[in-house]
Amino acid sequence: LRFESFLGGAVGARSGLELAARDREREAADGDPSGEAPDGAPVGAAFERAVSGMVDRAGTNTQFGCLLLLVPLVRATAIGDLSPAGVDRVTRDATVDDAVAFYRSFERVDVAVDDPPADADALDVRRGGDAEPALRERGATLRDVMALSASAGSGSGSPPGERVPDRNAQEWV
Repeated sequence: LRFESFLGGAVGARSGLELAARDREREAADGDPSGEAPDGAPVGAAFERAVSGMVDRAGTNTQFGCLLLLVPLVRATAIGDLSPAGVDRVTRDATVDDAVAFYRSFERVDVAVDDPPADADALDVRRGGDAEPALRERGATLRDVMALSASAGSGSGSPPGERVPDRNAQEWV
């Protein structure tokens, strides 16, 4: 990877970050008839757009993990509460639709991930959008998925207790 890849990825991610930053309540008060949700862009949709833009500009994974942490921070700023409690609220408000958008992001770029726990093969992020039925059946929100990844429990290919927890997922939960 070269510096230009990282720079291109950051520029490409801009539209997703702008989507996360939009304050729909203020826009509605100013007469924006967009009809979109009053609480702004879902975290998953903003993340998916940011990853898509990153890949379009950089052609590779330069900031996937950073965007995963940055989008909730930007969203918390947009709702006026950039505090630990505000960011926690953003992640707790994540939905199943956010999880589906997160999974679709894996179709755009290669991301190094560990095998899922043995009882969660249907939730393997490498399945991308094909995991949507399993996510919906389980009612798994994006935060639920992050909690699963944050656990140090055993993965399907690892001896018990040797699975390395995902540090970004730990930050989410």
